[in-house]
Amino acid sequence: MLRRKYIGGILLLLIIQMWVSCNSPANDISFYHWKTNLDLTDEEALLFKEVEARKLYCKFFDVSWVASENEAYPKATIQFHKIDTTLIKEIVPVVYITNEVFEKLEASDDVAKLSYQVLEKIKRLYDSNLKNDFLIKEIQFDCDWTQNTQKGYFNFLNQIKELDSYKELEKPLISATLRLHQIKYKNKTGIPPVDKGVIMFYNTGRVFDIKEENSLLSLSEVTKYTGKLTEYPLQYDVALPTFSWGVVFRNNSFLGLINDVTKKDLGEDFEYKDEYYEVKKTTTLKSTFLSLGDKVRLEQPTEKELILLVKQIRKLSSRSDYTVIYYHINSSLSKNLGGKTLQKIIN
Repeated sequence: MLRRKYIGGILLLLIIQMWVSCNSPANDISFYHWKTNLDLTDEEALLFKEVEARKLYCKFFDVSWVASENEAYPKATIQFHKIDTTLIKEIVPVVYITNEVFEKLEASDDVAKLSYQVLEKIKRLYDSNLKNDFLIKEIQFDCDWTQNTQKGYFNFLNQIKELDSYKELEKPLISATLRLHQIKYKNKTGIPPVDKGVIMFYNTGRVFDIKEENSLLSLSEVTKYTGKLTEYPLQYDVALPTFSWGVVFRNNSFLGLINDVTKKDLGEDFEYKDEYYEVKKTTTLKSTFLSLGDKVRLEQPTEKELILLVKQIRKLSSRSDYTVIYYHINSSLSKNLGGKTLQKIIN
């Protein structure tokens, strides 16, 4: 009788352990690297180490439309410097492509040409800088496609897997970034033909609206756009914002964004009024010229907001096996939050 109870107790314990294992949140953390020089500072390396990250998603280059040439061209190509292979175990090439590229590229031949050029450039960069130390297991494409550009972009993604260079790279996974509107309106914008997606949980509000409180992260907007996340058919990871920006308005009209702005940058030339920092005299902010009367809305997620966002994602999602990718390791906010806080946010 005692033996039966003992065995039953062990079985119950095993069941509980399996349940916890299946339902516990993912603890894997990765980072995006969004600078043109791949050379982590000591502070960034420490951050990477503190969260026990292994993978770095590196923007290799952008692709944008050059009207004067009537053609898409790469720009902002990454420059490789010293890479600590004891710290970084995997590098994922990321290519950002503007939506305008697929608005302009109509012929399928032009899309095929672009896919060839993009993958060849990825392979050249890999062969020249990473081949001796890394195996490319994943390539990611970042494009905020729309219903109108879906055909061209999806054709581009399909073409990638047909190329000889793709086979020479041993057929890595192909992933694509997903904006919240592409989750909510998946029947209109379509499901990209990729192995995996990464849902970008930022830039969720109305950045052009002067009445918006925080366009970088609006938790109410996240709920509106991801109510049917459980129905999304792709496997996905999630990207969380650990960066800040200043949204600039002139005469109450949107002027532009200034990246990586913190409160420390808004010194004596600014006066805080009604949720905005108003320019008191002509000045520059992160090399951007600002005129008297311009308004800057400082936007950045707080630790509390990020914790609430993670809880929201868990509530909306039917999965818990996703990796969290913080965007991005080079930002002042990532460094200010620190590794312990970044771990706390997802636990």
